[in-house]
Amino acid sequence: MLNHESSMNRIRSLLNRQRLMTSMLALGLVLGALAIPPAEADIGTIDDSKTCAYGCVGWDAGRGCYNCQFCCSWSDGSWACNGAATSMCN
Repeated sequence: MLNHESSMNRIRSLLNRQRLMTSMLALGLVLGALAIPPAEADIGTIDDSKTCAYGCVGWDAGRGCYNCQFCCSWSDGSWACNGAATSMCN
């Protein structure tokens, strides 16, 4: 009987270690993801030849801004816009 309890304790210990390692790995992944800043827009990097800003493109008196965009214009006259979180324009 004593041998059986010892085996069960070893199994529990092994399972607890595995659970701890899995939790640590998950925590590391979450912290790593939080350390990477989100991309503002998928339209390239901001440099001296480009001007970028958030702007409200959909507004009404009842809701306020309901459609926000992140737009950039380049010195050659070209431009590009992507959707942005509405909170960025409020």
